[in-house]
Amino acid sequence: MNRKLKENKGITLVALIITIIVLLILAVVTISAVNEGSLFAHANNAATGYTEAAEKENTMISNWLTELAKHDGKQTSTVEQADIVGTYYAADGAEAYNIEIIDGSTISFLGNTYNYTHSGNSIVATILDTEYVLNYTLLENGTKVLYFSNNVGAPIIYATNILGLTTGTMTGTYYYSERERYLNFINETTVESWEEGVTPENKIYKYFPQFNVLYIEGEDMSDWYMVGNNTVTYIDESTTYVYEKQ
Repeated sequence: MNRKLKENKGITLVALIITIIVLLILAVVTISAVNEGSLFAHANNAATGYTEAAEKENTMISNWLTELAKHDGKQTSTVEQADIVGTYYAADGAEAYNIEIIDGSTISFLGNTYNYTHSGNSIVATILDTEYVLNYTLLENGTKVLYFSNNVGAPIIYATNILGLTTGTMTGTYYYSERERYLNFINETTVESWEEGVTPENKIYKYFPQFNVLYIEGEDMSDWYMVGNNTVTYIDESTTYVYEKQ
C-alpha cells in the first residue's frame, strides 16, 4: 500500500512538471506570434489614425462654419489682424480725425502713430494719453466699421466706406425741458436746433439706425447722440441732455 502511494505521488509530480513545461512553450509561442504579427503596432497605428481623423473632421467643420458665416454676411468670433488693416473715415465727415490701421500693431491718428493690441473684435490703443477700445464689425456689403464711446456718450463711427453705412431718417420734434431746447427734424438731412425765444438754426444731421446713434453738425467731433424710444440723448463730460419726443 505504501509503495503504491509513493508511485502515485511520483507520477503526479512528473505530470505537474510536464504541464509547466507545456505552458512555458505555449507562452513563448504566443509572445512570438504577437511580436511577429505586430499586434501592438497595429493597435498604436489605429489610435494614431483615429486622432488624425478627428483633427481633420474638426478642421473641416471649422472651415465650413467660416464659409457659412461669410455667406450669411456675419462675422466670425475672432477677426484676423489683416482684416482690420485699412483707412477708416470719420462718419461725421471730419477728415482730420480719420484713423489708419497700418499693420497688425500700429495705428495712425492726427498724424501720430500709436501701438495697439487686438483681441477678438476689439482694438485697444492709447491715443493722446487716453486709452480707447475700438470695436470692429464687418457689414454685409463689405464695409469695415470701427466705433467707440466718447467718454460715456454715444459711440463715434468710422468706416472704410462712408457710403456703405446705412443711414435713416429721424422724424418729429424733441424737447429738453431743463434748458428749453428743441430739435425738430425737418427731412432726412436737416434738423432745426434752438432754445426758447431764439431763432431756429438749421444743421446737418446723420442718423445711423444700426448703431442707434445720431450725429448733428457741431463745432467738434463730440456731437453724437444716442437714439432711444422717443428720446434723443446727448452726454458731455458733466451733463446729460435728454430730449423727449413731443
